[in-house]
Amino acid sequence: MKHCLLAMVFLAWLGVSSAWGVQASPFPIETSQPDGTKIEFFRKGDEKCNWVETPDGYTLIKNEKTGYWEYAEEKTDLPGLFPMGITVKAGEEPPVQILEKENFLKTPSFEVAPEIAEQPDGTKIILLWQEKNGLRWRTTRKGFPVVQNHQTGYWEYATWKPVIALIPSGIIYNPQTTPPESWAKHKKPSNCH
Repeated sequence: MKHCLLAMVFLAWLGVSSAWGVQASPFPIETSQPDGTKIEFFRKGDEKCNWVETPDGYTLIKNEKTGYWEYAEEKTDLPGLFPMGITVKAGEEPPVQILEKENFLKTPSFEVAPEIAEQPDGTKIILLWQEKNGLRWRTTRKGFPVVQNHQTGYWEYATWKPVIALIPSGIIYNPQTTPPESWAKHKKPSNCH
């Protein structure tokens, strides 16, 4: 009976940890820079979203060209579309809070054939592709941007937000370096939600 209870607890823990992601080890990782300098850092996050920090919390990124771990620099990248939590419904006008935002209304592009997308509840909606300045996104037939919410699977009205990218700063991490307070500290990649 005791072994059965332990097995059930382990299986429950395994199910919960895989749903949320297994957390990174709390122990430091020791490695060397290409020039032989010994460094120590901590992995943060879980297997779905992870990053590296110095012992004092500064985010590091490995420069793939040089092989050095460098302090991360924050860079505002092109805007990205993020779901607003308002599901697109077939044949319905968007809610007032979307209609009031003048930045949302785009000129629909009918150059590309419309595509039919299916919501998780089985309803179908018509989406169009838009393209401007090298960016591509989907809209409703009236030109409102939409994005699929990866957690729920529903297509939702979307809002444009700047995406903060973490890039190597060019300043190599060295335990003797004292970074300025303005550098990225405790920052996770923008692809982590």
